[in-house]
Amino acid sequence: MSSTTRSNAGPNTVKTETPQSLNAPTKTKKTSVKIEVPSRSKVTTKKTSEASGSTRKKVVKCEPADKKIKTEAGASVVQRKKSITVKKEPTPKVPKEKKTRVSKKKPAFTLPPEASLYLDQSMRGRVVRAMKQKMFVISREADARDNSIEKFEVLGSVGNNYTVVMGPSIKCSCMDFALRRVHCKHILMVLLKVYRLPIDNLMFRTLSPNKALRLESRSYRRTVDPSILVPEEIRQKILSIGYQNHPDAKPIVPENTATRRSLDTSDCPICFEEFEQEAITTIDFCKTCGNNVHNECFKMWASTKGSNVTCVYCRNKWVVEKPAASGFHKNSVRQLNSSHVNEKYYANFAQELGISRKRDLSMYRKDY
Repeated sequence: MSSTTRSNAGPNTVKTETPQSLNAPTKTKKTSVKIEVPSRSKVTTKKTSEASGSTRKKVVKCEPADKKIKTEAGASVVQRKKSITVKKEPTPKVPKEKKTRVSKKKPAFTLPPEASLYLDQSMRGRVVRAMKQKMFVISREADARDNSIEKFEVLGSVGNNYTVVMGPSIKCSCMDFALRRVHCKHILMVLLKVYRLPIDNLMFRTLSPNKALRLESRSYRRTVDPSILVPEEIRQKILSIGYQNHPDAKPIVPENTATRRSLDTSDCPICFEEFEQEAITTIDFCKTCGNNVHNECFKMWASTKGSNVTCVYCRNKWVVEKPAASGFHKNSVRQLNSSHVNEKYYANFAQELGISRKRDLSMYRKDY
């Protein structure tokens, strides 16, 4: 630095002090400018001299991230790579449009207002079940002596076969009627869907109607509810299983039925005598193999076999042709196989109707 002093020579003279030596080296102050760039890139530092004004460029390669490097001052500094994380804004989820299913609901059966006047609570519940549950009528027969008496063969909600009689005493073969002696849902189904009677009719309040009331109820409305009718093919099949010689039943043709063989092809397998054409009425034959045998000889053979009577030749079960009866009757439960018996007492045809054997108890807990 130079300093200025005033001399005594005069007021206008100024004495200037110069540095001691011009050739002495001047101290320069170095400044460094650091430019931060991503790692593994070249960094250029500029050095300037205040005295000479000259610049010098020095290229320094950056070390990998998180490694120690030495600075010009000699201190070790950990150079770390700055990572910039950009948060992605979550894309808003657009809710999917739910497809609305249009369900066709059946019109619910509601009791008319007069039901509360003529029917008690338990009776109203049975009336609703008689209208809403699936039940069918497979036969309807009038009494030959009194046409005011009718007998109905009804298939209940689980396929059980019941008999409903509309006579001087109304009755049903179901367990509900046997225990309570009231109008069961099968009787009510006949009154509501066959006779099509209104709720205020006297038939709903008595189990012993007179003849005039029965005839009046039958002629009240001629049209029967079509929901209780069974398709003809299924009806014929049910009648052929549950009845003997029913006129509407589908005839069952036994499979692999053989024809009678000629009488001169063999002798009787029991008495070993020849068959005579004149005595053809006394000769029977097996329906499986067609071989002939005398009736008397076969009776002796059958007496030794007990209930398991077989053919003398082929040992298959002996099929006996039953003569056609003048009337028809209902088969007992013992004559049916296990697939057509339910609750040990009733013939069941749920398989033919395509319905379940399990009872729907949800309708028994409501108050009407």
